Amino acid sequence: CRALWLENNWIEEIENLEGLKHLAALYLQNNALRTLGDVSFHVLDTLNVEGNCLVSLEGLKHMPTLRQLHAARNKLDDAQLPHLLRCPLLVFIDVSHNLISDATGDTLLDVLPKQLNLASLKLDGNEGVRRIPSYRKRFITALKQLRFLDDYPVFDDERRTAHAYMVGGVSAERAERQHLRDEETARVQAQRDFFDETQAQPTATLP
Repeated sequence: CRALWLENNWIEEIENLEGLKHLAALYLQNNALRTLGDVSFHVLDTLNVEGNCLVSLEGLKHMPTLRQLHAARNKLDDAQLPHLLRCPLLVFIDVSHNLISDATGDTLLDVLPKQLNLASLKLDGNEGVRRIPSYRKRFITALKQLRFLDDYPVFDDERRTAHAYMVGGVSAERAERQHLRDEETARVQAQRDFFDETQAQPTATLP
């Protein structure tokens, strides 16, 4: 068994799964879990525990190979964030719509940059996150490998302007936006010049 679907039940504990040595995906969304239990999963890649009553992520210490954590709509607070470091391979983290109250972003940015593989992050729906100053710019700048933040992709242009803002404020951001426009103009002109040069070359005639 490599994937197990147990969603939409009234499961209160993760237990009696020790024999599933090859389990890679476990779907437990919409149950009644409060913790992740003490079962060790040696090759688990994906865990979906959305829509439970989770107050603790301590059980992540038993899931060292986890790459995707879906934990939206639970009762997780700031104290649970350091447990994410138990899973150094995480690529996707969704802890949206929880009880994270970090309105400065300091706690989040003490933990998340240490997740060197993190490419997709969802934090929306947490009361504290809504109050973090320059939230998107700050997190994009701090998490250099991030490709999705909440429901929107992170493109290179946005990363450059966000970094400029964090270094030099609004004026630096405006200057970087102008620099991007100049680069695009130069790129288009280079394409036109190449096309014109190609058209101007004499057409070879067959003997």
